[in-house]
Amino acid sequence: MNNAYFLDTSALIKLYVQESGSDWVQKQLDNRFLFISRLACQEIQHTLKSAQKKESLKPIDAHKIIQSFRNHLKTHFYVVERNQELCSIEAELLSQYSLKMDHVIQLASALLIKPHLDKVGTRLIFVSADDLLLEIAKAENLETENPNHSSPQLKKISREREKLIKSREREIEKLVKYIIRGVPAKSVTTNLPLKLDRLPETLQAEGAIRLELVEGIPIFRASDRIRNRFENLLSKQKESILNSEEEKELDDYKELVDYLSLVNHTVRNLYLT
Repeated sequence: MNNAYFLDTSALIKLYVQESGSDWVQKQLDNRFLFISRLACQEIQHTLKSAQKKESLKPIDAHKIIQSFRNHLKTHFYVVERNQELCSIEAELLSQYSLKMDHVIQLASALLIKPHLDKVGTRLIFVSADDLLLEIAKAENLETENPNHSSPQLKKISREREKLIKSREREIEKLVKYIIRGVPAKSVTTNLPLKLDRLPETLQAEGAIRLELVEGIPIFRASDRIRNRFENLLSKQKESILNSEEEKELDDYKELVDYLSLVNHTVRNLYLT
């Protein structure tokens, strides 16, 4: 089976700025299928221009790198353009995960092309230097690679971490089986991977969560009211500084969204196995 790689901006920049993982990414230029998002095209040029303004990159070097990137656009990269289908995937991800919008666009772009590559027998690997984004990509059934962890020793550490995560997921699967299938309680342990200490103080419990059927599987979604409040706090955080109460509220909403994502992921895996 052929491999195709989707590079987010944190991986793509390693082709042009020498840092951890650059050698691994450089080797992938020989691959026939390298995908990037339209957003990455904009972000990498913005990053290089910002470095030039801060004088951490000489103008002549910045010009050479940008020219090299534009040449690669013609010869090496397939660019995933934004369309209505991509926007729908983005909205779905936003309803499930606490992610920055640029991460949502990157992940959605990879998910958009995956079914088409599957049909031609090509395996898509999502490449990023962001471990949190990679964990969510795995939850969406994408294979992943962190170029920063490409050495054998770091790969071993990463594999051990994955084993721990899977072990914790099995614990919550036991709990879900007990709830929806009546598995004996003695088979359920209390060593669960995530425990909510509190709910956001501004959360109105009535109507906070809605239930949807996705391919016959019940999925929990945050209500539009909760999503709007969450997105407003994120927007304010980018534009200004949140006060201590707003920071606490945002953290509480993030924990709630993460918990819903974990439950949805576990229930979906349970039904599919």
